[in-house]
Amino acid sequence: MIIQKRLTPIPLLVLILLSSMAILQVVQGYFGSSDVVSVPLTQHYPNNRSLSLSRYDIFWDIDDEYIHFAMSATATGWIGFGFYTGSNFFATMPLSDVIVGYIDEQGKAHIEDAFVPEGRFAQPLSDVSLGGTDDWQLVNAQYHADLGRTVFELKRKRITSDKANDIQFTDAQINGVTKVIYAYQSTIKPTDGFQDGSLAKHDLNLVANLNLVDVAPVASPSPVPSPIPSPVPSPHSSRAPPTAVSSNNPIPHESHGGLISEPGNRGDSSKNNAASGPFAFQPSNPLSALLHIALGVISLLVAVVFL
Repeated sequence: MIIQKRLTPIPLLVLILLSSMAILQVVQGYFGSSDVVSVPLTQHYPNNRSLSLSRYDIFWDIDDEYIHFAMSATATGWIGFGFYTGSNFFATMPLSDVIVGYIDEQGKAHIEDAFVPEGRFAQPLSDVSLGGTDDWQLVNAQYHADLGRTVFELKRKRITSDKANDIQFTDAQINGVTKVIYAYQSTIKPTDGFQDGSLAKHDLNLVANLNLVDVAPVASPSPVPSPIPSPVPSPHSSRAPPTAVSSNNPIPHESHGGLISEPGNRGDSSKNNAASGPFAFQPSNPLSALLHIALGVISLLVAVVFL
């Protein structure tokens, strides 16, 4: 006689939970969502998307001259975003036009306009070091201790003179599919600026296909006052956090440093900014996605058999 063994309730529930999370991560990675975490921003962004179960959110707006972009992530190390310029079906780190930012232990923001040459699977190289120019301008950077999120707001001219390292946001580009990459390091800050090798390896690294303009217009919410959040706390320092300073003008990118802008009227790009339109996401490795799905399905089948 064959005796069927059954799992006890607790391991069974754990198995179902883990398999469901694996499948959910892949599905949300493919399709994204509009459930962005509400953060104070200096302007209204009519378009936004939440990536990787709200661990990384992006906001953007495009006018005749500039692209305005914001990234918000559950990280205090560094966060980065890139626009893929190659021809592969999936975006890759090589051949990506990248912007990387972090807030140092003194509360000062730093960004770098960078590019990843073909065949390089390491830290992006600055456009300047590759013979190009800095084109991203830092508008605002803050760490929100209550949300555990770092937010960078930036802008760049749609068309730049740095043809070798910058994606050009022509009408054809913004009306088509833009392949992007995004990543962050949760806790480890660069200690030597953006010197090659100074960025610790990312905790999250995924890719997406983004339609920049095929979205429904959304009414801008009324600006609301918002206090300046505390600068990023340093786990290695007993010094008191510095007092945030203010600036009424965009922060020059060339300095690779930033000031936290003063409180005042901010457009709050929150969940009611939800935009529609095709926005498909893929995991950075298709084989990894298939493996996650397979493991999830197998786990569910095992759970059903032993129920």
